[in-house]
Amino acid sequence: MVAFCELRVATDKLSNFSLRDDDTTSDRNGCARQTDEFNFHLNKRRPPPTVNVNEVAYITIAALPHRTRSLIMGHTHDLIVEMFDRFRITPEYPAFPIENDRGTLVTPVIESSVDIFLVNDTTIYPKRLKILNDPNSKYYLQVSQGSGYYELVLSNHDVADVRYVEPTRTISIVPRTSGMLHIALVDQCLASEPAEVEIEVQQLASLEVECINKVEIGTFVMAKLQMYDTNGALMMLPVLEALDIKVETENGYIQIERVDAKEYGGAPYDKILYLIHGLEEGEAQIVFSSGVGDKAIRSDVLVVQVFSPLQLLPKNLTTLVGTIYQLSTVGGPNNAEIEFSTDDESVLTIDGSGVIEGKATGHTTIYAKAVGEDARGKKVVFSQDKAEVRVILLEGVKIVVPTTRVKLGAVIPVWAFGIPDHLTPLVIGSMRSPLVFSWVTSDSNLMSLHEMYEGTGINVRYQNEVTLRARANKPGVVTLQLTASTPCNVLGGCRGIMPSFSASIKIEIFEELRLMNDEMNQPSLTLIMAPNSSMKIKTNRDKQGMMTYKVLTDTQSTSAEVEDSNALSSVSNIISVDRYGNLKSGDQYGHGIIQVTNVETYSSKQTLTIAVYVS
Repeated sequence: MVAFCELRVATDKLSNFSLRDDDTTSDRNGCARQTDEFNFHLNKRRPPPTVNVNEVAYITIAALPHRTRSLIMGHTHDLIVEMFDRFRITPEYPAFPIENDRGTLVTPVIESSVDIFLVNDTTIYPKRLKILNDPNSKYYLQVSQGSGYYELVLSNHDVADVRYVEPTRTISIVPRTSGMLHIALVDQCLASEPAEVEIEVQQLASLEVECINKVEIGTFVMAKLQMYDTNGALMMLPVLEALDIKVETENGYIQIERVDAKEYGGAPYDKILYLIHGLEEGEAQIVFSSGVGDKAIRSDVLVVQVFSPLQLLPKNLTTLVGTIYQLSTVGGPNNAEIEFSTDDESVLTIDGSGVIEGKATGHTTIYAKAVGEDARGKKVVFSQDKAEVRVILLEGVKIVVPTTRVKLGAVIPVWAFGIPDHLTPLVIGSMRSPLVFSWVTSDSNLMSLHEMYEGTGINVRYQNEVTLRARANKPGVVTLQLTASTPCNVLGGCRGIMPSFSASIKIEIFEELRLMNDEMNQPSLTLIMAPNSSMKIKTNRDKQGMMTYKVLTDTQSTSAEVEDSNALSSVSNIISVDRYGNLKSGDQYGHGIIQVTNVETYSSKQTLTIAVYVS
């Protein structure tokens, strides 16, 4: 803005004027240069001859931008001589004589000066301010430009205590009550428009929390707390502690901490941020409040679910081209939607329920994400996991059983596994074009095969089963054989003959070692003897393999002297046994333990422990 001012000078003192500029500005290159761009004009108005008054000159000065100070000087010239001639005045000579250093009379230079300060209109920063209704807080507005001499005009004297601080050129504001306040700062020296500012003193009316209501154990989510006044406007805090916000929670499932002020980017603060850490699985309720008693302002209850991490199982999977396999997930938040995706759909595809199908040999990664929406309807990933999947071609099959030695009468599961990489029955049995499995035993009298659904009413031929059950009917050695026929598309096409794989395994069926009672011919683990008596220990496997006998302990002694040359174990006062299984009792009452061991062909070994009571 360009301002104008008028300077009146009496011409009997000054008849010529000069302008000296004391201000410097910088050009675009940052170099200082002298500026002298003043609009300067001198008007000489001569009064009528009959009036003996001083002649007056007028100077009009235009203040240009970036100008702060200039000095105007004036001195006498020929104008005074002309005036004396016109009014027939004979002045002294020399005019206004003074004596110089040499002792000569000379006319002095008569001059006068005035300092001109050039400023813009008054401004206040900021022009609009929202402050908290806290009498203990004080806020400041910065005043710039203008003369520095002002009058404050307030629209309302009850809302806040407002003062102009002249040394610092600031306006201090101390709130008293909530409401709107308009401040006008009137410059008392310059004819300019008042500088105005609008102050809104806010009173807390509500607290609103925005947060994802699910957090994984070991991680955290961020909660945003915002404060609103009685007009529903967002409040701005000078410091985070201005409202004394309290956080209430009911249990130890979560831990809450406020984000440090240096993470916000500076005051004022329109929100307070909190980190909610998940510690233990469960649900926790959170309430934010400010104030005490009936005047306390409380937020709505925030229910946060703490959940265990989502896990995609299995973590590492090897499957076949053409196999359909169901991946499973555990953990994750309740009622969350699980999304599945793959890195390479040319290797395998996966649907929305986690079912994969191998398309070509290769390796890819499967991702599972538990997703939902936040309060704004924006998609949120609560938890995620991944699994590695390798797709290969089937190279063979093998039979897997829990053990190759089976007790008589036992039922064991029998599985068909794929080669290579120990492909599980679930993998090779879940092909879109299923494998055909044919099972057979070398002697069905020794071992019989049964389908897994036997007795359930489901009619499925066991020859097409990837797993079944085998029952041991008689002691002996039996061979179990498997033939698996593969569809042509599994191996990339076939010519004429459907490819097949075969495998076999030998299983030994043995009779369990048992103690036989002579009288009842029933199995028993207890013998009762009279003192100083003897008996033969008999088992059902006495004629098969080699039998050994040993006294483990008794109630009287564990290190008695050997009395029988044929006895392998120490003879005590209670019981003793020889290598042929002859058991003898002593003359004392008590009981002991006999261990019987049977070793048959193929290094098959069974042990029987017998309790012997002498009474």
